[in-house]
Amino acid sequence: MIAAGRTLLEQARELQALAQTGLAYCKDPFDRERYERIRAIAVDMLAMQADVPAEEMRRLLSAGYPTPKLDTRAAIATPTG
Repeated sequence: MIAAGRTLLEQARELQALAQTGLAYCKDPFDRERYERIRAIAVDMLAMQADVPAEEMRRLLSAGYPTPKLDTRAAIATPTG
C-alpha cells in the first residue's frame, strides 16, 4: 500500500528495491522479464529525479540484491546538577 504524501523519489526507490529482490529470487523467465521492466521504470524515474542519464543510474544501481540495513540509535542522558 502506498501511503499518501510519499514522494516520487521514495516510490522509485521502493520499485527499484522490489525489482532487485525479484530478480535475485525469480526462477520463471516471464517473472524475470517483468522484474527487469519494473527495474527499468524505476531507473528512469530515479534518473529524472537525480538529473543524470539513465545508463549512469543503471550502472550505479547494478549492485545486486539489496541487503537489509542496520540502524542503531542511542540516547544518553547525563545527570545535570
